[in-house]
Amino acid sequence: MSGNGLLKTADFIILGAGVMGASIAFHLARRNAGRILVIDREHAGSGGSGRSSALVRMHYSFPPEVELALISLKIFHNWRDIVGETASFAGLDSCALCIPANPSC
Repeated sequence: MSGNGLLKTADFIILGAGVMGASIAFHLARRNAGRILVIDREHAGSGGSGRSSALVRMHYSFPPEVELALISLKIFHNWRDIVGETASFAGLDSCALCIPANPSC
């Protein structure tokens, strides 16, 4: 570290401290991947991630998205064990209006 507390070198530099940048940093740290530096223009979540409605959707038709959604849901249900902190997650049902003219139902 330098005199001002900032890293002079890093194994990984992540630009942006939103959902994606924070997640990448978290997973690298869990793997003891090395020195990680996250740089953001302002503060964590100050961009689009901080204005997200934070929906956890489970209704996908593309198989890779279905698989990713199911893995993500397990993480949300086991957040405390994985992250070490509590989080507010409430699973709610949803409904879709299906009419004959709507082939996506």
